[in-house]
Amino acid sequence: MSRVSLVVVAGTTETAAIDGISAAGADPTLRRHTPSADLEIVTDGRPAADSPLPISPSGSPTPAVITRAVRELVDFDVVGVDAGLAVPTATPTRDACAEP
Repeated sequence: MSRVSLVVVAGTTETAAIDGISAAGADPTLRRHTPSADLEIVTDGRPAADSPLPISPSGSPTPAVITRAVRELVDFDVVGVDAGLAVPTATPTRDACAEP
């Protein structure tokens, strides 16, 4: 039987910097870190030491913690794909723009 993998494609968009549109971080500056920190949470259980825990403007933690909780209950691999991260992640990734 083959092993199940979750592919997480992570990237930063300029839309996330517009106030009132994105809930992916407490403020526009922190939103740049959210995709990288989310990937670290899913793969490693917590963001890297230099990554803030993503919190929405209303104070809710990132949904990545739910994905991590599922990963604790169900054994599956995670493959991270860098699709334009503004802040490097501590998690190993594959480059979405790399040649096969």
